[in-house]
Amino acid sequence: MPPRPAPGGDLLHFQIDAQFQYDMFFAPREASDIEVQASGLTVLLDQASLKRANGTSIDFVEGSGGGFKIENPNEPPRVKALSATELKALLDRGEVTLFDVRTEQERAIAKIAAARALDAAGQAQLMSLDKNSPIAFFCHHGGRSQMAAEQLLREGFKKVYNLKGGIDAWSTAVDPSVPRY
Repeated sequence: MPPRPAPGGDLLHFQIDAQFQYDMFFAPREASDIEVQASGLTVLLDQASLKRANGTSIDFVEGSGGGFKIENPNEPPRVKALSATELKALLDRGEVTLFDVRTEQERAIAKIAAARALDAAGQAQLMSLDKNSPIAFFCHHGGRSQMAAEQLLREGFKKVYNLKGGIDAWSTAVDPSVPRY
């Protein structure tokens, strides 16, 4: 069955770039496009996208903020954001190792008891962990810890988390005795 064009003659394309960013759009067929049939729908992909798309599922989520939900088993691991309450639950169950990327001066102001400083000793401990160990990072608001978490992914770790909102969110949502600064 030939692809059904959208109004105006354009066809549905699905692209996945090297960073696994997704794009769906209508455009004319290119000579190099590969046609894929899925659930009665025809989609055109370029060769690189086809390799990255193997096993991908696309669904549509309705409601407020709805849109396409894409699940791709080929995506590399990504840093997962955790709320303060989600992190607390993981810590309570002993399911994550927590590292504080803030300076010594910041740690003197406010700290999470379960956290280990990411100083030289903390870095050595971190690098000795199994690459499948769940590891979380935090800083004041989440920016520096996001960068540390992304670096750990580049080192080959797979289950890496960042505390969304940092210790400030922890102070607000979990432990108000931790000073805010």
